[in-house]
Amino acid sequence: NPEENPSETPEEPEEKPATNWEKYDPSDVLKGENWALALISKKYPLDRNYLPSTSHVIESSKVTADERVAENYRKMYEAAKADGVILTPYSGYCSFQAQKTIYNNKLQSFLTGMSEEEAKAKTEMRIEPAGCSENGAGLAVDIVSASTGFASTPEFEWLMKNAHHYGFILRYPEDKTEITGINYEPWHYRYVGIEHAKAMNERGVCLEEYVK
Repeated sequence: NPEENPSETPEEPEEKPATNWEKYDPSDVLKGENWALALISKKYPLDRNYLPSTSHVIESSKVTADERVAENYRKMYEAAKADGVILTPYSGYCSFQAQKTIYNNKLQSFLTGMSEEEAKAKTEMRIEPAGCSENGAGLAVDIVSASTGFASTPEFEWLMKNAHHYGFILRYPEDKTEITGINYEPWHYRYVGIEHAKAMNERGVCLEEYVK
């Protein structure tokens, strides 16, 4: 009788193993099915030789991103356009060398009038060192202009209501700076996938809180 045969009893599903954050390597995550949730930061740097397959986020722009991100950005761009809002991309994928140059330029601008340690801390609240930025993986797009005034625009209002439906999140929210280590950036949108973006939006959490 199969009902009495122990071999017929369904096995309990195995628990998903916890992430080993001591050995976490975003370059490995980017090769797997959870690529869109890769956490890249000073603590979890990207392999300097990582090169995403990129494409233009919209036809009329030189800005590129990981081709999977670009595909979803185009969908979001067209949806916003239909609502009378133009989500002009400002920057996207940034190579290791380009990030290094941007970082060093910002650091130099702060060195006047403060110590190197203070200048470094101030720089890194704004710009990640080379290898520590998700732009190096082509996972994010900065929209319109890197201006604090962006938070009062129709573009920002539209994004806050709709970005998660296209898999994008506001990566560095105003109330999460102590967790992300980065200043509020209302123009910076990161692709995490539609399911995850909706869940993060519903819970009011940032990427660090969501993946940990």
